[in-house]
Amino acid sequence: MVELNAANAVDYLKRRGMELDHPRISELGGGVSNTVLLVESGAPPFVLKQALGKLRVEQEWLADRNRVFRESAALERLSGQLPRGSLPEVLFVDQENFAFAMSAAPAAAACWKDLLLRGEVRVETAQQVGGLLARDLRHVIDAGKRGLVSGDAMAADAHGMGVFHAQLLDACRRFFLVGWRLGLRKRRGGAEGKRRTEK
Repeated sequence: MVELNAANAVDYLKRRGMELDHPRISELGGGVSNTVLLVESGAPPFVLKQALGKLRVEQEWLADRNRVFRESAALERLSGQLPRGSLPEVLFVDQENFAFAMSAAPAAAACWKDLLLRGEVRVETAQQVGGLLARDLRHVIDAGKRGLVSGDAMAADAHGMGVFHAQLLDACRRFFLVGWRLGLRKRRGGAEGKRRTEK
């Protein structure tokens, strides 16, 4: 098994038969459970993601690497259910190395978390996220009813998605409050400055 990193990713991709024109590999930070690499070359950029068996935290936290296949399968399953561009496209899945590749977000794309922390609160963005989550959950429930997902898998996915969505919604709530408070402070600061100028 290959533990992927920015130094060996090009050789790994070449062994898979991919021709890269002057490739540039950079590791995307911020995560503790996966190695995530951005691959840029003459072709459209893409992301290489590999699940870690041991999370990057202080205490020993072991995790089942097979979770990465549930993620790639969910992306493929939902690609036809959500509006085009809502999800990255899965390019390949590597069962042996617990990895998969997917299309990268546009270079000009902004992280919603960063926007909120800067005080840029947009209700329409939250509405779009809520709509996508609702369609996501509806598809999983319908797939279970039609027998497209086994009972055991459905239970595992439902539990995992429930935890994930609960954490996501809680994070959205906290980031929204942070953004709202920052925006409020900015407006108050502007008003106070205006009053001082008028005096």
